Amino acid sequence: ARLEDTAEMAVSAKRPTSRDVACLAGVSQTTVSLVINDVPTAGITPETRDRVKQAIASLDYYPHEGARSLSRRATHTIGVAIPDAGNPHYLEITEAIEAFAVQRHYSIVLIVTNYDINRELRCLQWLKQQRMDALIICPSTGEQFEAEIRAAREQGYQVTTFQENVLPPLGTGERPLFEHLAALGHRRIGYVYGVASQEWFADRLRSCLQAQASLGLPVEEQWIARCGPSIDDGFQATHELLSRCSGEHRPTALIVVNDLLAMGVIAALNAAGIVVPEQMSVAAFDNTRLARYISPPLTSVDPEAHTMGENIARIAFDRLTAPDK
Repeated sequence: ARLEDTAEMAVSAKRPTSRDVACLAGVSQTTVSLVINDVPTAGITPETRDRVKQAIASLDYYPHEGARSLSRRATHTIGVAIPDAGNPHYLEITEAIEAFAVQRHYSIVLIVTNYDINRELRCLQWLKQQRMDALIICPSTGEQFEAEIRAAREQGYQVTTFQENVLPPLGTGERPLFEHLAALGHRRIGYVYGVASQEWFADRLRSCLQAQASLGLPVEEQWIARCGPSIDDGFQATHELLSRCSGEHRPTALIVVNDLLAMGVIAALNAAGIVVPEQMSVAAFDNTRLARYISPPLTSVDPEAHTMGENIARIAFDRLTAPDK
């Protein structure tokens, strides 16, 4: 009988197995496994490989990845944990990580932690349960979770954070941004800073204040609005800042921690009848694809998210191949 005809008889309502493939191709299950895993030293003839591959295609057979992972103690999967799926900056970094992983025949599992330490800890649990070979994470809960990461690494688990050697040095974008605003004539510059619980963002605010002071620009605590990470938070924080600052005591420019919050800031200014940029300038960080479509287009410092993602992925894969790194 032709292979195609035999395949039709072999297929049943149940999921096809490697035994079905072996029977159809007239080989052992071991041979099927060697072909699927493309073992170069197996000594299988090209004709036999072709026959097995034809049987796999005819049966629409897919190997059980869980079983394969147990046998080789690898999943070919990288976990990528981000704190906020609504922030395009994290998604652009993730796109670059995935592209890097696919080139190396790995898949990624995207995990959204929502700034919740329990979800971050769950990521480490999944890594230890071998659901993934490595974890790339942007932790949001500071020193408490950093201790957990150190402990996991000491046990031999591969964990890479967004903060490792990939973020642009503080001051790289802050001072040029201030110089740009000062050149436009701004002296009263305020801030809308969300995700204040993340230490790196607190450092960025300090860097901005230092740059502001070094240029001889006044620094006023009332011009700083600290808030949560959402667009709504940015809107409400801006509304409150405008309520406590009026007239000549109001900033003429606002620096926002990221493009996402800047959307809420601009919406709040529009609601208050303040025209951007004629009456108040708005600038941010991240330069996501979103920035050019905000009206008016947003001035935003570009940290090169794609390069960041590639660098993070490269560090993670280097550690997989050389665990002592």
